[in-house]
Amino acid sequence: TDNDGSINRVEFFNGTSLIGTATTSPYTFDWNGVPSGVYLLTAKAYDDLGAAVTSAEVKVTVNNNSSPVVNITAPVTKATFLAPTNIAIKANASDSDGSISKVEFYEGVNLLGTDVTSPYSFDWNNVVAGDYTLTAKAIDDLNASTVSDNIKISIVNNTLPTVSMTSPSNDEMFMPPASITITATAADINGSISKVEFYEGGTLIGTATTSPYSYNWTNVPVGDYSLTAKAYDDVNASTVSDTVKIMVAENMKPMVMITKPYDNEYFNVPANVIILAHASDDDGMIDKVEFYQGGILLGMDHMSPFEFEWNNVSPGNYELTAVAYDHM
Repeated sequence: TDNDGSINRVEFFNGTSLIGTATTSPYTFDWNGVPSGVYLLTAKAYDDLGAAVTSAEVKVTVNNNSSPVVNITAPVTKATFLAPTNIAIKANASDSDGSISKVEFYEGVNLLGTDVTSPYSFDWNNVVAGDYTLTAKAIDDLNASTVSDNIKISIVNNTLPTVSMTSPSNDEMFMPPASITITATAADINGSISKVEFYEGGTLIGTATTSPYSYNWTNVPVGDYSLTAKAYDDVNASTVSDTVKIMVAENMKPMVMITKPYDNEYFNVPANVIILAHASDDDGMIDKVEFYQGGILLGMDHMSPFEFEWNNVSPGNYELTAVAYDHM
């Protein structure tokens, strides 16, 4: 300023070197392309009569600033999470010729959060299903910045696990005190099975945490039982199998009678004798019928109608019997 006139011009110096001039207020000069070094800057003002005054020196230092480096350490690229989820985003950042002032975390162009102290992290909570691109931006003490490589992640909706009982079979019967091996298969297409629980009605009777999933249910008394298996995945979602009904009961003996040939029936030699038997079991099923002549086993049949063809029978008197075995 000039109290008794006007400013003609202002000259800017680095040391004794004139680097620029301004003739109008505000008096400024853009000094571009300044290399590294230490500089002493002054401004010299001239009034309208040629009088001049020089300012005090201003010392400045110009450094070659290296950009910071940054990379996301978690999550890893192509990671998949189940929705809704909480994701801890973590980054490493450093600056070879200075310090990190802050790290910003982005999803696409959206700023999620900022951390100003190492270790640099941000907790991204309640993330819904979708595909996302994460980056971290490190800013140093001279405001230079670097953006990390993209980290692509997917958040998917959870699919429930599947489970089915493989043994015992439905309507299977056991004799008391029964020892029953209960087994199930379980799978999860977007995770893993954490455990399979086995229930009788609403009562938990056993748990398996590794495949093949099974439980040995021992000393089971007489009764009718409804068994299910419940599978849990790695995010605690669960599915219950279909019900398998079994019975533990005292076994009733089967019944059997020979219906052919008739008692005291005669045959001409050499005889071919077809032996027929009727067999039944009130609390189960017939497994087989054996045919005997005296104490000699002639043959057996596993399917109704139960029969055996006894061929080339020589002359004699014979006593035929049939023995029926049930499934238990």
